[in-house]
Amino acid sequence: FLTNKIKQFEIGKESVKKLPDGVFPINVDKDQVSLVLRLIGNNPKLGSLASISEGLRIPDSMQDFHGEEGLKIVKQYQFGRYEQIKEGGFIEEKDLSRILGPETKRYKNIMKEKLLIEEDALVLSATIDRSCHIPQGGVYFLTTDESGVTLEYLLAIMNSRVSTFVYNSLF
Repeated sequence: FLTNKIKQFEIGKESVKKLPDGVFPINVDKDQVSLVLRLIGNNPKLGSLASISEGLRIPDSMQDFHGEEGLKIVKQYQFGRYEQIKEGGFIEEKDLSRILGPETKRYKNIMKEKLLIEEDALVLSATIDRSCHIPQGGVYFLTTDESGVTLEYLLAIMNSRVSTFVYNSLF
């Protein structure tokens, strides 16, 4: 790494303020950063169109991998881009309530139709969950707010090459 000829360039303070919170791109060139800044500059942020949350950390002791009782759990490897969700484990509603209070916004959003997004993917990978699975760690999920934007619209954006370019450039 130290022996390679690294091209250096400066990013102005105003440009840094346009980047998502706490993210600073590395291993990218000036043109790539410039394009990313133009793409994210005048467009609404995803958080203004939808509610975004991380999947739950569900202990193995609360999961049933063999039965068919309870709420369905979804893990990162159980879906891909535009794919149906593969069946996996279950959790009883009483156990879910011990992890996350039923009165919280996050709990209520879990129980809605939502978009599922893989956390550690090289390419953005999302699918729609119409069966209200319980996302486990490694899965982010988003639900639409009052913005009027549909899950199908957000799915197309999330799985697009442009979004993957921005994602790979920043993260």
